Amino acid sequence: MKKSLALSLCLLLAFSLFACKTTPAATTTPNTQQLTADEIRALDESETKRGGLAATLSKRYETIAEITADAELIVRVEVLNVEPLQWETFMGNQTESEQALSAVYMTHTTFKVLSVIKGDAAVGDVLKVRETSGGQGFAEYTFGGIPAMVVGGQYILFLNEEYEGMRGICGIFGRFIEKQGYMVQQTVEEAKIKSYTPLPTEQFMQLYSGLRGGRQHITTA
Repeated sequence: MKKSLALSLCLLLAFSLFACKTTPAATTTPNTQQLTADEIRALDESETKRGGLAATLSKRYETIAEITADAELIVRVEVLNVEPLQWETFMGNQTESEQALSAVYMTHTTFKVLSVIKGDAAVGDVLKVRETSGGQGFAEYTFGGIPAMVVGGQYILFLNEEYEGMRGICGIFGRFIEKQGYMVQQTVEEAKIKSYTPLPTEQFMQLYSGLRGGRQHITTA
C-alpha cells in the first residue's frame, strides 16, 4: 500500500514538472507598433503641408533643442474642443467692406494637459491656444494650410507666452501630433525640423528627462 501511494505521488510530481516546462511563456504586446524606415518616412510626409511659406517665416529652428529653448511651456495634451472664430480688427472709421477685409480669422483650441515637459502647468489643467485659421470657408485649417487640431487627438505643443488667457504655438513649428504611437511634427514643408525623424512617443518623452524645471539640456541634437 505504501509503495503504491509513493509511486502515485512520484507520477503526479513528474506530470506537474512536465506541464510547467511545456506551458508557453506569457507574451506582451508593445504599446507602439514598430514601423519600418519607409513607414516612418510616409508618416512624416502625411503631416507635411506643401506650400510657399519660405519667405514669410521670420524664424527657423534647425533642432528640437532650439525650439525647446524658445518655448515657455511644453505639454502633452488631449484636445477637448476646437472653435473657429472670427476676430475683427478695426482701425479708425471703416466701411463694412473694409471691416471684412481687415478681419483676422482665428481658431481657439481647448485642451487638457496630460503631462508637463517644461514650464508652469499641472496635469489636468485646461488651457487654450489660438492659431490663425485658414479664413472664411477654410475653418478646418490653420495658417499655411495645416489641419486644425482634432477633438480627442493627442499632441505635444511648444507654446509661447500667455496673452488674454490664451497661448500661441511657437511659430508654426511647435505642434507634434501622436500618430500610430509616434510623435510627428505637423507643419508646412518649409518649417520642418530637418534633423528630426518621428520617434515613438515614449522615446520622444525620454529626450526631456530632467527638463521639468526648464533649464536642463535635452538629450538630442
